[in-house]
Amino acid sequence: MAGDDPNRPKFVQSSTQVTAVVPPARRTPATGIPVATPLAPAYNAPPIDEAALAALPPPLENHAAEFEVTVGRNLTESQPDLGDLLKQCSGLTFSRGQLVAVHQRADFVEMIDPATMAHRRVELPRGGALAAAGLRAGAALELEAVVATRDWRGDFLMAFGAGTRVDVQRVVRMRVGAGELDLSVVEAQRLYRALWELPGLATSALNIEGAAWLKPQGSPAVIRLCQRGNGKPRGKTDATSATVDIRLDVLIAYLERARRNPDAQMGDDLVNLRRYNLGVMGGVQLGFSDACGMPDGRMLFVAVAESCVDVGIPGRNYGTALGVIDHKGFARVAPIREANGEPTMAKGSALTIDDAGCVYVALGAGGGAAPRLVRLDITGTL
Repeated sequence: MAGDDPNRPKFVQSSTQVTAVVPPARRTPATGIPVATPLAPAYNAPPIDEAALAALPPPLENHAAEFEVTVGRNLTESQPDLGDLLKQCSGLTFSRGQLVAVHQRADFVEMIDPATMAHRRVELPRGGALAAAGLRAGAALELEAVVATRDWRGDFLMAFGAGTRVDVQRVVRMRVGAGELDLSVVEAQRLYRALWELPGLATSALNIEGAAWLKPQGSPAVIRLCQRGNGKPRGKTDATSATVDIRLDVLIAYLERARRNPDAQMGDDLVNLRRYNLGVMGGVQLGFSDACGMPDGRMLFVAVAESCVDVGIPGRNYGTALGVIDHKGFARVAPIREANGEPTMAKGSALTIDDAGCVYVALGAGGGAAPRLVRLDITGTL
């Protein structure tokens, strides 16, 4: 895990401080994060193909984990205000020494130095800038996952909405550097429609919770999207978590077409579907919460056992686990434990790995602890 992978994309950060422009009425007094609103129950979901689903192989079972995971250093002890912000952290990525956090209910990204915990906020444009960014008037971003990657113009961030509702079926591309923010918001309904319709992926309401940049040996780079099957089953079978890949160059080409024409065709570009039985904690099925690529082409992920009535309705969390998916697609999962040896009850909402192999997880409140950003201590073979 150690070392700097030349294939790993880098992201150049900006030193510009951008002032907040989201109306104060939408923000909570303590954190400035917009108040969460309940998820609308209407998904406008296509019918599930029961015959195609029945023809798929069963979900993959976990292989035995040869590692143990403990909550290590709490990086937010010196920055209590950052702990408050982590209440809504939905995705993490790492680039050139900086952690980049996206927030489900806030239209900004947070840049964090893990060595000093110095952090700054990059606000995403609103108001008159919405149309230029590709957003409808009055729209708000709800981002669930983020990756650092690159295209022919260089390094950029790519963030994804969950896709459950039509208004969160978008992909955001951000470039920050040289004192300016270049933002493109693509209404990607065709992509998300394909995800909804792919047999075996959205066995409950579509809920993309993680995205990972992967570079398999000898193959083109892909973005792997992680579906968390934590809602009511859409068909006759139980809801399961799943992953699916799309080649990075194919995704970038589609997003360019969709930027000009939201109805641009996707094609049969979703490949390598895998369904998972990630195990159970506290009697509740584990489901993907975030993911990231490892330098050797494997995928690291965090999974949570949250008892939910349906997608978008928070419930009690019964445990958080760290897992890795190998090159053959098999998962190995181990519970994340607190320093006292007990499994953490805090919900792990975001995860990333740095160039030296250190793993960071955003943990919500739980077990008497406040929200925190922690570095994990991992023993054994990951």
